[in-house]
Amino acid sequence: MIALGVPDMSAAVLPGHFAALLDDPGVAAALGEDLARLRAHEPRYAALCEQLAASAVPLSVQHDDLHDDNVLVGDGYRFFDWGDASVAHPFAVLLVALRVAAERYGLKPGDPVLARLRDAYLEPWAGHGTRAELAAEVEPAIQAAKVSRALSWQRSLADGDEQELAKWGQAVPGWLAELLAPNVL
Repeated sequence: MIALGVPDMSAAVLPGHFAALLDDPGVAAALGEDLARLRAHEPRYAALCEQLAASAVPLSVQHDDLHDDNVLVGDGYRFFDWGDASVAHPFAVLLVALRVAAERYGLKPGDPVLARLRDAYLEPWAGHGTRAELAAEVEPAIQAAKVSRALSWQRSLADGDEQELAKWGQAVPGWLAELLAPNVL
């Protein structure tokens, strides 16, 4: 898939992508005071990516924007809007999926419903570890995916005009700043 042009967001390359984003003058300027905090976070991010790279769960095509508005229901389910897809740890998809579920249904961080949603997603991966082992990989995958989301927005905005950049330009630094914030689980 990578040879066909699907972006490589595997844990092995994400620390380099993260560093490149922080070195981008436009991104660095937009980050403001968060830039220093994110640079200090680089070793921790590299360590969580190293942990994720050691996973028994194989890389997969990861949708990267999976939520209920990107699923058609009829005669079965059809997933669409694959524009953000990448080759990555498959648990990275939970970043957006769990966040959207929490927002849509007013769920607070740590709500047991979110854990049930996570566990339902993990069930088909049971051949790759115990529930506890798989659940332990969710947080690193979600954290790693924040850089993938920033890169997806950067690709989307590469040819953006002034109006588009004014409307969406904060998405890249915004996703990077999310590395400093807790997740919904």
